[in-house]
Amino acid sequence: MQLFNDHKALRNYMERRGRDDNPNKVLEGPVMSQLIGAVEGLDILDLGCGDAGVGRKMIQQGCRSYTGLEGAPRMAEKAREGLAGTRGQLVETDITEWDYPEDQFDLVISSLVFHYIEEMPQLLKKVYRTLKPGGRLIFSVEHPIVTSCFKGYGTEISQRHEDWRVDDYFYTGERVKHWLGNDVRIFHHTVEEWFLMVQKANFTVDSLRESCPEKRHFSSEKEYRRRMRVPLFLFLKGKK
Repeated sequence: MQLFNDHKALRNYMERRGRDDNPNKVLEGPVMSQLIGAVEGLDILDLGCGDAGVGRKMIQQGCRSYTGLEGAPRMAEKAREGLAGTRGQLVETDITEWDYPEDQFDLVISSLVFHYIEEMPQLLKKVYRTLKPGGRLIFSVEHPIVTSCFKGYGTEISQRHEDWRVDDYFYTGERVKHWLGNDVRIFHHTVEEWFLMVQKANFTVDSLRESCPEKRHFSSEKEYRRRMRVPLFLFLKGKK
């Protein structure tokens, strides 16, 4: 994401990720881990890998290979440094432009990236092609309940973070959210659309999850109760 070429935005993002009860840590991460399961012996591709923190864990857990794609130069630099001396590799590229090799990976993952991609059907076809027979795609996106709260591109942006107003849910497409001091373009899809996009790319969808909070992951009762109000993330798993 080009936002991370901004040094201040990248610093703010990394600081947020390190906080207790950060949604990525207490909501998104646990569900992704459950869906992924054991990775020993797997060839793994991570689309929009960020600083490759997930990749380092997978290498420690015994995956055979890890390839992370990251398009933001500053973030790619962090990933490259983190993977140095491991059997992981970083490819600095836009995930929509990479030349996906055929039948290469056992597992393709992507955390909170696909809602920034305009041409998702085309990307999903590339992912299907690069998976080995029986390979899996597992990804998370911002929940459509959340993305529906952002106004259409070029119009007023909702600033509310406590109370979410679902509006224009079935008007899909480009929206803008204000994040890390910047206006960021995303693409809103309904839950049904996400499911059908994966299915139409020839995947067998065998899991759809939402980020229902588990109290054991939270250090704050107040934060746990707040996160019980609105589903922040949607997860899908498809098999080739």
